Amino acid sequence: MAPRTASRSGSTRCWRSEAEKPELRRLFEPVGCDRCGGAGYRGRRAIFEVVDITEPMRRLIVGGAGDGDIELAARSDGMATMLEDGLAKAMAGMTSVEEVFRVASVR
Repeated sequence: MAPRTASRSGSTRCWRSEAEKPELRRLFEPVGCDRCGGAGYRGRRAIFEVVDITEPMRRLIVGGAGDGDIELAARSDGMATMLEDGLAKAMAGMTSVEEVFRVASVR
């Protein structure tokens, strides 16, 4: 986001339980200016989903495991999804939640 023109939004989120509820923060939303062409964003930020190919993961892949099994193994090894990475960047003020949902699919 173009930091000079970002404004704080009143976005909220629902949680399944109080134990899941993170520290409450205010999120940013793009505003726009002449420098960013009115978009509220300048430049690009990537969001990532990286799978570490460990030996057990390699065996799953070579053995023809389904994508669900591979994802489950990757998640148990600590992989963050693109959505989680994007939301972390939104919480850090680097982008907006709306932009994250625009580019990352929810499974």
